[in-house]
Amino acid sequence: MSYQQTTDERTILSSQAVTGAVSSESVDCSQYSEAEVYISVSAKSGTSPTADWDVQTSPDDSAWHQHGNIPQVNDPSVTTVYRHAVHHVTNLGKYLRVDLPSMGGSSTPSLTTEIKIILKT
Repeated sequence: MSYQQTTDERTILSSQAVTGAVSSESVDCSQYSEAEVYISVSAKSGTSPTADWDVQTSPDDSAWHQHGNIPQVNDPSVTTVYRHAVHHVTNLGKYLRVDLPSMGGSSTPSLTTEIKIILKT
């Protein structure tokens, strides 16, 4: 009997202008063992916009705990190519989301951002 890996790709933050604190949709990860998070930026405004995204897990979709950090999105060139942010996140817990506590930069910084997650068994 051979083992076949199952994957599930989801958009957890639809493309939107992010100007401050925001959290993605939470995902029930109870049947998965790994996750990859991808962030794309399709537009930006302001001066030197930056975003420090956190990966968070929760046992109950209510009390969130930081699982890890995603490399800073720092005044990116605008592309539709996904930036590989987290690879092989393990010990997922029951729920996972991506959270941005605040936006950095000046002159009303904004990043039009979309976040996708690929879950693997």
